[in-house]
Amino acid sequence: MITLALLHPTKLVPVQHWSFESKSLIRVGRASDNDAIIYSAVVSRHHVEIWKDPDSWIIINFGANGTYINDEQIHQVSVVDETIIR
Repeated sequence: MITLALLHPTKLVPVQHWSFESKSLIRVGRASDNDAIIYSAVVSRHHVEIWKDPDSWIIINFGANGTYINDEQIHQVSVVDETIIR
């Protein structure tokens, strides 16, 4: 199972959650056909995809404004528990 949490931009407290029990592909973006929809001008219609790899989860950026982990822009990277993605 994977759980995504949308954090408040300044307080870093969760304002929304999504849990996925058996999905191996999760799409995140502004468009209504995503699994996790985030209504923000800085989020692309189809911003990222998160794929289940045999040993981990992989996040792939498709967003025009970029996707960041630890203040570094990513294109495709493995993620672990508690990773904060911006």
